[in-house]
Amino acid sequence: MPQNAAIAPRFITLIVLSGLFVLSLNMFLPSLSNIATDFEAPYALVNLAIAGYAGATAIL
Repeated sequence: MPQNAAIAPRFITLIVLSGLFVLSLNMFLPSLSNIATDFEAPYALVNLAIAGYAGATAIL
């Protein structure tokens, strides 16, 4: 077995992956009203869909 296979991921890798999750949500938040208008859906339903996406990503 190669010796490098047993090395745990570096802390910076975990920080970057956490930052990518937040980045994807921050791209959706400013356009929630436009999404609701384009899909002719209530704002609360669009907000619930984004919250569901965040919850599913957190579980995964």
